[in-house]
Amino acid sequence: MKYQYHKNIAHLSEHDRRNLQEELHYLQMRLRQIGYNGDCAYEKKLAGYYNNAILRCREKLSPFCL
Repeated sequence: MKYQYHKNIAHLSEHDRRNLQEELHYLQMRLRQIGYNGDCAYEKKLAGYYNNAILRCREKLSPFCL
């Protein structure tokens, strides 16, 4: 992912922002499908991973006001 620097502030390109939004949408959809907490150890682990990935996407997109 390339960052464009302007006045010492990192900005995502439009393409990167769209990719992050798509990733965020996919992760949220998958989390809903497994039931947010999961039923077994595997799903619980996936839910934790998805939650962390969602937080990272939101942090990267936060300057764009989700």
